[in-house]
Amino acid sequence: MTRLVRLNEVQYSETEERTAELMAQGFELEPLEAEEHKVKKPEDPKEPKGDKGKSKKTDEGGAEDNPSPEGDEQH
Repeated sequence: MTRLVRLNEVQYSETEERTAELMAQGFELEPLEAEEHKVKKPEDPKEPKGDKGKSKKTDEGGAEDNPSPEGDEQH
């Protein structure tokens, strides 16, 4: 099965003929998610999982993405 995408539209094709037809209409091939998982290598369990240099994300103005619920709440 082949996944084809055009802007925000997704079509699936099971035959080469249908794939060619959709590509002629402007669709582009995109790998299926199941195929992506087969290609990925499993993570090495020896490597520590964690954030190095944890820091709070901020936008350009310096505001935090997830500010604490306590604080200056405006309703």
